[in-house]
Amino acid sequence: MDDAPQSVGELLDTGLQTARRTLRRVAYVGLALLAFGLVLVGKIDTRIVDGARNLVADVTAPILDTLSSPLADAYAWLGNISAIGDLLMENQRLREENARLAKLRLVAHDLRTENAGLRRLLSFDPGPTVKSVTTRIIADTGGVFARSLMVHAGKAHGVRKNLAVLSAEGLVGRVHSVGDSAARILLITDLNSKIPVAIGDSRRRAILAGTNGPSPRLEFFASDIPPIPGALVLTSGDGGIFRPGLPVGIVEADGAGHWAVRPFVDWDLLDYVRIIDYGTDPALAVAGERG
Repeated sequence: MDDAPQSVGELLDTGLQTARRTLRRVAYVGLALLAFGLVLVGKIDTRIVDGARNLVADVTAPILDTLSSPLADAYAWLGNISAIGDLLMENQRLREENARLAKLRLVAHDLRTENAGLRRLLSFDPGPTVKSVTTRIIADTGGVFARSLMVHAGKAHGVRKNLAVLSAEGLVGRVHSVGDSAARILLITDLNSKIPVAIGDSRRRAILAGTNGPSPRLEFFASDIPPIPGALVLTSGDGGIFRPGLPVGIVEADGAGHWAVRPFVDWDLLDYVRIIDYGTDPALAVAGERG
């Protein structure tokens, strides 16, 4: 059967495809010949190839520089991010180190405070020709109806009944009973404690009476004028048991119409005391008061 006549469009399409295949073959052959020629020229004269390479480098250098600038900025930005991460980690490490040093500073402060208290206690000057014994508190023998402490010092150390007992801050109390190697201290806050004191600069006399609470009260004022809050309370020396001028505490109102004294001694931190012998016989002084 005879082929049907082709249309003009089909003829044009067939021609274009044939031309495209021919051009492709020519291009392949041309590129191969160009490559062979360049290799041949490079082998014959390297100066031509070097010149062409330099020309290409000169032409492409500005383009590459323009394209590489954003990349350099991106690398720098990534480097900054990495540096910020390192700084955050270093900051965290320094915070932890600072917290550790703060704890060590608190421990050092507590040790320094304890050391300073012991130094003040040991360097306290109770007066000439005075004997003293520094001892540790070994027990709190107080209860609901008594406020007393047990210390590791007794007759073997020269401790006698009614001797004054002090800490680095002020008056603690007096010796109530004595054994061979231990003694019981009656605190100034005990209900049975009655101490003659002087108040403020006027040195007005009163009796410091224990209440079994944290703050003893002032009783039997020598004047009708009430004491001033914040006034200093010292031992008056009346009765001969305590030397005059021993620090006791600060006057403050207790809210019930009475005047209390806030002792200088911090009972919670009291570890060491000093028992003072002023060279008198406190027992005779107490007997004289009772007589």
